Amino acid sequence: MNAMAVGGNSKRLVEEIHQSIPVPDYKIGWIIGKQGSYINQMIKKSGASITISESTSQEFGRVWRYVHIKGGGRAVDRAKKLLHIRLERLEPREANVEDAILSEEDEGAIAANHGVSDDGYVNQNPTDVEY
Repeated sequence: MNAMAVGGNSKRLVEEIHQSIPVPDYKIGWIIGKQGSYINQMIKKSGASITISESTSQEFGRVWRYVHIKGGGRAVDRAKKLLHIRLERLEPREANVEDAILSEEDEGAIAANHGVSDDGYVNQNPTDVEY
């Protein structure tokens, strides 16, 4: 078990968590974004370290790659929530992906509706929002 100090002079220790999330290989470009823009945004907002495996695995009739998330509990939770929000908006392969692309303001509004603030904080009890 690894532990790391949080916040410079803080005496509080937080356990470092490692999680790997399988993602269909064809969705990885959507996760990364143009020139890494979206994955870098997820790293900045969540505070977690996020990497994507180079290798693939064939399971359940699909080709998968793994998104590896590492950090404190809250940071990992924020990163997973941002990842799932991003994946929810990707249409199946046959659909026109261009239609699913939203502006940065729209992404921020969706994240806020799911309990993720601009600074990456995850509200554990977001208010219900009607669409």
